[in-house]
Amino acid sequence: MSRLSHAIAFTRNLGSMREFYERQVGLRVRHQEPQWVEFETGGATLALHEMMDESRQGLMLRFETANLDTERRALLGRGVKVEAAINFSKGRVADIWDPEDNLLSIFEPGSPVPPGSGPAIERVILNARDFGRAVSFYRGSMGFRMTDEAPHWAEFDTGETRLTVHHRPNGEDHPRHAEQPIALVFATGDLTEWCEAMRGRGLRFMTAPVMEEFGVYAEAADPDGRIVVFREPPPPASLEEKLAEAFEDDAAPRRVAMRKPLKKGSATVSMMTLKPAYKERKETPRRRRPSATTTSVASVRGAGPDRTRLKPKRTADEKKARTKPAIGRLKKAELRTIASHKTAVARASKRRPVKRAAANSARRRGK
Repeated sequence: MSRLSHAIAFTRNLGSMREFYERQVGLRVRHQEPQWVEFETGGATLALHEMMDESRQGLMLRFETANLDTERRALLGRGVKVEAAINFSKGRVADIWDPEDNLLSIFEPGSPVPPGSGPAIERVILNARDFGRAVSFYRGSMGFRMTDEAPHWAEFDTGETRLTVHHRPNGEDHPRHAEQPIALVFATGDLTEWCEAMRGRGLRFMTAPVMEEFGVYAEAADPDGRIVVFREPPPPASLEEKLAEAFEDDAAPRRVAMRKPLKKGSATVSMMTLKPAYKERKETPRRRRPSATTTSVASVRGAGPDRTRLKPKRTADEKKARTKPAIGRLKKAELRTIASHKTAVARASKRRPVKRAAANSARRRGK
Protein backbone atom coordinates (compact mmCIF):
# COMPACT_ATOMS: atom_id res chain seq x y z
CA MET A 1 0.00 0.00 0.00
CA SER A 2 1.75 3.11 -1.22
CA ARG A 3 -0.61 4.98 -3.58
CA LEU A 4 -3.19 7.59 -2.68
CA SER A 5 -5.98 6.80 -5.16
CA HIS A 6 -8.95 8.97 -4.08
CA ALA A 7 -9.73 12.12 -2.12
CA ILE A 8 -13.45 11.84 -1.35
CA ALA A 9 -15.48 14.80 -0.06
CA PHE A 10 -18.60 13.81 1.91
CA THR A 11 -21.14 16.60 1.37
CA ARG A 12 -24.81 17.45 1.79
CA ASN A 13 -24.64 19.92 -1.13
CA LEU A 14 -23.80 17.59 -4.02
CA GLY A 15 -25.25 19.87 -6.71
CA SER A 16 -23.49 23.07 -5.60
CA MET A 17 -20.21 21.22 -4.97
CA ARG A 18 -20.32 19.71 -8.47
CA GLU A 19 -21.02 23.12 -10.01
CA PHE A 20 -18.09 24.63 -8.07
CA TYR A 21 -15.51 22.09 -9.25
CA GLU A 22 -16.92 21.59 -12.75
CA ARG A 23 -17.83 25.10 -13.87
CA GLN A 24 -15.71 27.41 -11.73
CA VAL A 25 -12.55 25.37 -11.17
CA GLY A 26 -12.79 23.77 -14.62
CA LEU A 27 -12.62 20.04 -13.82
CA ARG A 28 -14.19 17.52 -16.19
CA VAL A 29 -16.57 14.85 -14.86
CA ARG A 30 -15.28 11.31 -15.45
CA HIS A 31 -18.06 9.24 -13.87
CA GLN A 32 -21.32 10.02 -12.10
CA GLU A 33 -24.03 8.18 -10.20
CA PRO A 34 -27.05 9.41 -8.21
CA GLN A 35 -24.92 9.99 -5.07
CA TRP A 36 -21.39 9.92 -6.55
CA VAL A 37 -19.39 12.20 -8.88
CA GLU A 38 -15.78 11.59 -10.04
CA PHE A 39 -13.65 14.28 -11.71
CA GLU A 40 -10.81 13.93 -14.20
CA THR A 41 -7.80 14.88 -12.04
CA GLY A 42 -4.16 13.91 -12.26
CA GLY A 43 -2.72 11.87 -9.42
CA ALA A 44 -5.44 11.07 -6.89
CA THR A 45 -9.04 11.19 -8.13
CA LEU A 46 -11.28 13.84 -6.63
CA ALA A 47 -14.76 12.44 -5.86
CA LEU A 48 -17.92 13.82 -4.27
CA HIS A 49 -20.16 11.55 -2.21
CA GLU A 50 -23.54 12.70 -0.95
CA MET A 51 -23.81 12.09 2.80
CA MET A 52 -26.65 13.47 4.94
CA ASP A 53 -25.08 12.33 8.22
CA GLU A 54 -23.60 15.44 9.83
CA SER A 55 -20.93 13.43 11.69
CA ARG A 56 -19.52 12.03 8.42
CA GLN A 57 -18.92 15.38 6.72
CA GLY A 58 -15.34 16.05 5.60
CA LEU A 59 -12.58 14.61 3.43
CA MET A 60 -11.64 10.93 3.33
CA LEU A 61 -8.34 9.66 1.90
CA ARG A 62 -8.43 6.30 0.14
CA PHE A 63 -5.23 4.27 -0.39
CA GLU A 64 -5.00 1.52 -2.97
CA THR A 65 -3.70 -1.98 -2.20
CA ALA A 66 -3.33 -5.17 -4.21
CA ASN A 67 -4.58 -7.48 -1.44
CA LEU A 68 -6.92 -6.08 1.18
CA ASP A 69 -6.83 -9.12 3.48
CA THR A 70 -3.02 -9.20 3.64
CA GLU A 71 -2.82 -5.45 4.23
CA ARG A 72 -5.50 -5.58 6.90
CA ARG A 73 -3.67 -8.34 8.82
CA ALA A 74 -0.42 -6.36 8.64
CA LEU A 75 -2.11 -3.22 10.01
CA LEU A 76 -3.77 -5.16 12.81
CA GLY A 77 -0.38 -6.63 13.72
CA ARG A 78 1.04 -3.09 14.01
CA GLY A 79 -1.75 -2.06 16.39
CA VAL A 80 -3.98 -0.18 13.91
CA LYS A 81 -7.74 -0.54 14.40
CA VAL A 82 -9.20 -1.56 11.02
CA GLU A 83 -12.91 -2.01 10.36
CA ALA A 84 -14.28 -5.10 8.63
CA ALA A 85 -14.01 -5.22 4.84
CA ILE A 86 -17.04 -4.10 2.80
CA ASN A 87 -17.78 -5.23 -0.77
CA PHE A 88 -19.25 -2.79 -3.29
CA SER A 89 -19.49 -2.45 -7.06
CA LYS A 90 -15.92 -1.19 -7.59
CA GLY A 91 -14.11 -3.55 -5.22
CA ARG A 92 -13.54 -3.95 -1.49
CA VAL A 93 -12.79 -1.33 1.14
CA ALA A 94 -11.98 -1.15 4.88
CA ASP A 95 -11.99 2.01 7.03
CA ILE A 96 -9.28 3.31 9.42
CA TRP A 97 -9.15 6.31 11.76
CA ASP A 98 -5.83 8.11 12.23
CA PRO A 99 -4.73 9.80 15.53
CA GLU A 100 -6.24 13.11 14.34
CA ASP A 101 -9.71 11.46 13.85
CA ASN A 102 -9.42 11.65 10.06
CA LEU A 103 -11.18 8.89 8.14
CA LEU A 104 -8.95 6.74 5.91
CA SER A 105 -9.77 3.67 3.87
CA ILE A 106 -7.90 0.81 2.19
CA PHE A 107 -9.21 0.07 -1.28
CA GLU A 108 -8.77 -3.11 -3.33
CA PRO A 109 -10.18 -2.21 -6.77
CA GLY A 110 -12.02 -4.80 -8.82
CA SER A 111 -10.41 -3.40 -11.98
CA PRO A 112 -7.38 -1.10 -12.45
CA VAL A 113 -8.16 2.58 -11.83
CA PRO A 114 -7.31 4.60 -14.98
CA PRO A 115 -4.94 7.53 -14.46
CA GLY A 116 -6.40 11.00 -14.77
CA SER A 117 -5.32 13.63 -17.29
CA GLY A 118 -6.86 16.79 -15.84
CA PRO A 119 -5.41 19.30 -13.34
CA ALA A 120 -3.28 17.35 -10.90
CA ILE A 121 -3.82 17.11 -7.15
CA GLU A 122 -0.18 17.65 -6.27
CA ARG A 123 -0.44 16.94 -2.54
CA VAL A 124 -2.84 16.47 0.33
CA ILE A 125 -1.89 18.44 3.45
CA LEU A 126 -2.88 16.91 6.78
CA ASN A 127 -2.73 19.60 9.49
CA ALA A 128 -2.11 17.78 12.77
CA ARG A 129 -2.36 19.05 16.34
CA ASP A 130 -0.01 16.32 17.60
CA PHE A 131 2.65 16.41 14.89
CA GLY A 132 4.94 13.72 16.33
CA ARG A 133 2.13 11.23 16.86
CA ALA A 134 0.76 11.76 13.35
CA VAL A 135 4.17 11.30 11.73
CA SER A 136 4.79 8.12 13.75
CA PHE A 137 1.41 6.74 12.66
CA TYR A 138 1.90 7.26 8.92
CA ARG A 139 5.53 6.17 8.96
CA GLY A 140 5.42 3.31 11.46
CA SER A 141 1.84 2.01 11.44
CA MET A 142 0.85 2.72 7.83
CA GLY A 143 4.35 1.94 6.51
CA PHE A 144 4.74 4.95 4.18
CA ARG A 145 8.26 5.97 3.14
CA MET A 146 9.26 9.47 4.23
CA THR A 147 10.80 11.56 1.45
CA ASP A 148 11.28 14.91 3.18
CA GLU A 149 11.39 16.10 6.79
CA ALA A 150 11.53 19.44 8.58
CA PRO A 151 10.80 20.52 12.18
CA HIS A 152 7.08 21.05 11.36
CA TRP A 153 6.75 19.31 7.99
CA ALA A 154 6.96 15.67 6.85
CA GLU A 155 6.25 14.38 3.35
CA PHE A 156 5.48 10.76 2.42
CA ASP A 157 5.68 8.89 -0.87
CA THR A 158 2.06 8.01 -1.74
CA GLY A 159 2.31 7.96 -5.51
CA GLU A 160 1.82 10.94 -7.80
CA THR A 161 -0.12 12.76 -5.08
CA ARG A 162 2.06 13.16 -1.99
CA LEU A 163 0.76 13.03 1.58
CA THR A 164 2.17 15.85 3.71
CA VAL A 165 1.80 16.07 7.49
CA HIS A 166 2.01 19.64 8.78
CA HIS A 167 1.92 20.94 12.33
CA ARG A 168 -1.27 22.96 12.73
CA PRO A 169 -0.21 26.43 13.93
CA ASN A 170 -1.78 28.25 16.86
CA GLY A 171 -0.97 31.83 15.85
CA GLU A 172 -2.49 34.07 13.21
CA ASP A 173 0.44 34.37 10.78
CA HIS A 174 -0.28 31.34 8.58
CA PRO A 175 -2.27 30.45 5.44
CA ARG A 176 -6.00 29.94 5.83
CA HIS A 177 -5.86 26.30 4.65
CA ALA A 178 -3.69 25.42 7.70
CA GLU A 179 -6.74 25.92 9.97
CA GLN A 180 -8.64 22.87 8.64
CA PRO A 181 -7.75 19.20 9.14
CA ILE A 182 -7.13 18.33 5.46
CA ALA A 183 -6.46 20.58 2.46
CA LEU A 184 -6.20 19.71 -1.25
CA VAL A 185 -3.48 21.38 -3.32
CA PHE A 186 -3.87 21.64 -7.11
CA ALA A 187 -0.67 22.35 -9.07
CA THR A 188 -0.37 24.30 -12.31
CA GLY A 189 2.46 25.64 -14.44
CA ASP A 190 0.99 29.16 -14.78
CA LEU A 191 -1.10 30.14 -11.75
CA THR A 192 -1.84 33.67 -13.00
CA GLU A 193 -3.41 32.42 -16.23
CA TRP A 194 -5.45 29.74 -14.41
CA CYS A 195 -6.70 32.24 -11.80
CA GLU A 196 -7.81 34.64 -14.54
CA ALA A 197 -9.71 31.83 -16.27
CA MET A 198 -11.41 30.82 -13.01
CA ARG A 199 -12.32 34.45 -12.24
CA GLY A 200 -13.93 34.63 -15.67
CA ARG A 201 -16.09 31.63 -14.70
CA GLY A 202 -17.24 33.36 -11.50
CA LEU A 203 -14.83 31.96 -8.91
CA ARG A 204 -13.97 34.32 -6.06
CA PHE A 205 -10.61 33.86 -4.36
CA MET A 206 -10.10 34.43 -0.66
CA THR A 207 -6.58 35.75 -1.25
CA ALA A 208 -4.73 37.06 -4.27
CA PRO A 209 -1.78 34.96 -5.48
CA VAL A 210 0.91 35.14 -2.79
CA MET A 211 4.62 34.47 -3.29
CA GLU A 212 6.24 32.21 -0.68
CA GLU A 213 9.34 30.02 -0.48
CA PHE A 214 7.33 26.99 -1.62
CA GLY A 215 5.90 28.84 -4.66
CA VAL A 216 3.00 31.08 -5.60
CA TYR A 217 -0.38 30.04 -4.21
CA ALA A 218 -3.99 31.25 -4.04
CA GLU A 219 -6.89 30.05 -1.87
CA ALA A 220 -10.60 29.64 -2.55
CA ALA A 221 -13.49 28.18 -0.53
CA ASP A 222 -15.93 25.59 -1.87
CA PRO A 223 -19.68 25.61 -0.97
CA ASP A 224 -18.99 23.49 2.14
CA GLY A 225 -16.52 26.11 3.42
CA ARG A 226 -13.49 23.89 2.71
CA ILE A 227 -10.45 25.83 1.51
CA VAL A 228 -8.81 24.64 -1.72
CA VAL A 229 -5.24 25.64 -2.61
CA PHE A 230 -3.99 26.38 -6.14
CA ARG A 231 -0.19 26.46 -6.37
CA GLU A 232 2.52 27.13 -8.91
CA PRO A 233 5.74 25.35 -7.84
CA PRO A 234 8.89 27.48 -7.66
CA PRO A 235 11.46 27.12 -10.46
CA PRO A 236 14.29 24.65 -9.80
CA ALA A 237 17.19 26.14 -7.86
CA SER A 238 20.32 27.01 -9.80
CA LEU A 239 23.72 25.54 -8.99
CA GLU A 240 24.82 28.80 -7.32
CA GLU A 241 21.76 28.75 -5.03
CA LYS A 242 22.36 25.12 -4.07
CA LEU A 243 25.99 25.85 -3.20
CA ALA A 244 24.96 28.91 -1.17
CA GLU A 245 22.58 26.89 1.02
CA ALA A 246 23.79 25.97 4.49
CA PHE A 247 24.47 22.27 4.92
CA GLU A 248 22.95 22.12 8.36
CA ASP A 249 21.56 24.44 11.01
CA ASP A 250 24.25 24.94 13.63
CA ALA A 251 21.69 25.77 16.30
CA ALA A 252 19.77 22.47 16.19
CA PRO A 253 21.48 19.81 14.05
CA ARG A 254 19.34 16.93 12.87
CA ARG A 255 22.29 14.60 12.25
CA VAL A 256 24.71 13.89 15.06
CA ALA A 257 27.54 11.38 15.29
CA MET A 258 27.14 8.32 17.48
CA ARG A 259 29.76 7.42 20.07
CA LYS A 260 32.12 4.59 19.35
CA PRO A 261 31.65 1.37 21.36
CA LEU A 262 33.44 1.27 24.69
CA LYS A 263 34.33 -2.41 24.49
CA LYS A 264 36.99 -3.57 22.08
CA GLY A 265 35.79 -5.86 19.35
CA SER A 266 32.20 -4.63 19.34
CA ALA A 267 30.94 -3.28 16.03
CA THR A 268 29.48 0.17 15.48
CA VAL A 269 26.06 -0.17 13.83
CA SER A 270 25.93 3.32 12.34
CA MET A 271 28.05 6.45 12.56
CA MET A 272 25.09 8.78 11.92
CA THR A 273 21.66 8.97 13.49
CA LEU A 274 18.63 11.14 12.82
CA LYS A 275 17.58 13.52 15.54
CA PRO A 276 14.13 14.95 14.69
CA ALA A 277 13.27 18.22 16.38
CA TYR A 278 9.78 17.07 17.45
CA LYS A 279 11.29 14.24 19.58
CA GLU A 280 13.86 16.36 21.39
CA ARG A 281 13.39 16.68 25.14
CA LYS A 282 15.37 18.79 27.50
CA GLU A 283 16.76 16.65 30.27
CA THR A 284 16.66 18.06 33.78
CA PRO A 285 20.08 18.03 35.45
CA ARG A 286 20.46 15.48 38.20
CA ARG A 287 21.15 16.78 41.68
CA ARG A 288 24.23 15.33 43.29
CA ARG A 289 23.53 13.46 46.47
CA PRO A 290 25.55 14.52 49.51
CA SER A 291 28.25 12.09 50.59
CA ALA A 292 28.29 10.45 54.00
CA THR A 293 31.60 12.14 54.86
CA THR A 294 31.39 15.34 52.82
CA THR A 295 28.41 17.66 53.17
CA SER A 296 27.65 21.20 52.04
CA VAL A 297 27.64 23.95 54.66
CA ALA A 298 25.73 27.21 54.34
CA SER A 299 28.25 30.03 54.36
CA VAL A 300 28.00 33.74 53.63
CA ARG A 301 30.93 35.34 51.84
CA GLY A 302 32.45 38.23 53.81
CA ALA A 303 30.72 37.41 57.11
CA GLY A 304 33.86 36.04 58.78
CA PRO A 305 36.90 37.90 60.20
CA ASP A 306 38.76 40.13 57.75
CA ARG A 307 36.04 39.70 55.15
CA THR A 308 36.52 35.98 54.85
CA ARG A 309 33.90 33.27 54.87
CA LEU A 310 32.16 32.54 58.10
CA LYS A 311 32.51 28.80 57.53
CA PRO A 312 34.29 26.69 54.96
CA LYS A 313 32.28 25.67 51.91
CA ARG A 314 32.51 21.99 52.71
CA THR A 315 33.43 19.91 55.66
CA ALA A 316 35.16 16.58 55.24
CA ASP A 317 36.14 13.72 57.49
CA GLU A 318 39.91 14.04 58.00
CA LYS A 319 40.17 10.40 59.01
CA LYS A 320 38.62 9.23 55.76
CA ALA A 321 41.07 7.16 53.78
CA ARG A 322 41.96 8.79 50.50
CA THR A 323 42.08 6.14 47.84
CA LYS A 324 43.65 6.60 44.48
CA PRO A 325 41.18 5.92 41.68
CA ALA A 326 41.87 2.79 39.71
CA ILE A 327 43.29 3.18 36.22
CA GLY A 328 43.83 0.75 33.42
CA ARG A 329 46.97 -1.03 32.29
CA LEU A 330 47.45 1.20 29.28
CA LYS A 331 47.24 4.31 31.42
CA LYS A 332 49.79 2.92 33.90
CA ALA A 333 52.18 2.02 31.08
CA GLU A 334 51.80 5.52 29.67
CA LEU A 335 52.62 7.09 33.04
CA ARG A 336 55.70 4.87 33.42
CA THR A 337 56.88 5.88 29.96
CA ILE A 338 56.47 9.58 30.74
CA ALA A 339 58.33 9.20 34.06
CA SER A 340 61.26 7.35 32.45
CA HIS A 341 61.42 9.97 29.71
CA LYS A 342 61.61 12.77 32.26
CA THR A 343 64.38 10.93 34.16
CA ALA A 344 66.37 10.41 30.98
CA VAL A 345 66.10 14.08 30.03
CA ALA A 346 67.22 15.13 33.51
CA ARG A 347 70.24 12.85 33.47
CA ALA A 348 71.23 13.99 29.99
CA SER A 349 71.03 17.65 31.00
CA LYS A 350 73.56 17.13 33.81
CA ARG A 351 76.20 15.99 31.30
CA ARG A 352 75.99 19.18 29.24
CA PRO A 353 79.13 21.42 29.57
CA VAL A 354 77.27 24.56 30.56
CA LYS A 355 75.18 22.82 33.23
CA ARG A 356 78.22 20.96 34.56
CA ALA A 357 80.32 24.19 34.78
CA ALA A 358 77.52 25.99 36.59
CA ALA A 359 77.16 23.15 39.08
CA ASN A 360 80.94 23.08 39.77
CA SER A 361 81.11 26.84 40.32
CA ALA A 362 78.20 26.59 42.75
CA ARG A 363 80.00 23.90 44.75
CA ARG A 364 83.21 26.03 44.94
CA ARG A 365 81.29 29.04 46.17
CA GLY A 366 79.61 26.92 48.79
CA LYS A 367 83.00 25.67 50.09
